[in-house]
Amino acid sequence: MEKVISPNRRNSPKIKTGIRGLDGIIEGGLSSGSFHIIAGGPGTGKTMFCGQIAYNVAKNLDTGVVFVTFEETTEFLVRNLKYIGIDLVPLYKANKLRLLDLYTIRGEGLEGLFSHMLETIDEINARVLILDSLTAFLAACKTDFEVRTFMKKIDQRLREQDITTIATLSVRDRESLGLESFIADSVLFFENKMQETNFVTRFAVLKMRGTDHSRRFHRVLLTSEGVSISSN
Repeated sequence: MEKVISPNRRNSPKIKTGIRGLDGIIEGGLSSGSFHIIAGGPGTGKTMFCGQIAYNVAKNLDTGVVFVTFEETTEFLVRNLKYIGIDLVPLYKANKLRLLDLYTIRGEGLEGLFSHMLETIDEINARVLILDSLTAFLAACKTDFEVRTFMKKIDQRLREQDITTIATLSVRDRESLGLESFIADSVLFFENKMQETNFVTRFAVLKMRGTDHSRRFHRVLLTSEGVSISSN
């Protein structure tokens, strides 16, 4: 796996996301073995963003990726990503990527879902796990205590295996971020904003531990060539 060393944390390897315009504003990529949250409301492109990261990492860094979807089928995910030029099928055939549609195993409960994910990670020796979405995954928790306990368990187990975890989180605004954002090492926030007569999507790095990251909003562009981040 290709690693980039942050000048501020020389012992902290980074995983390049491959998203055009992103790695340069977060000092080379996402810290390996850490927990990262992609937060925002519906329609802000969180799933597409994560899909492109999964594709770039599996293809360009030769690193296994497990992509878990809770809110749509894997067929729907593959079809939508093809619209922006991302074809996940060859990576699946090459055992570099696994897609899990957890609609099919919801009856197993949280422990069962977590065990199934870990087994799949081991099958292809994956180093990156994407959860879309963490909101749906934790919906089975009945109390804040359950959420806190299970989040800590997930975080500890994945860190022990040096798994880089990227999870989407559905929130209305920055003020709606809860416990999950405190546990995470980084939070990237996406929002749709009215600009003149059109909606535009923008994002900001709300936090990224140990990184001298950009502290302003950036425009998110979604084209037939994929997702990119504007420096303006």
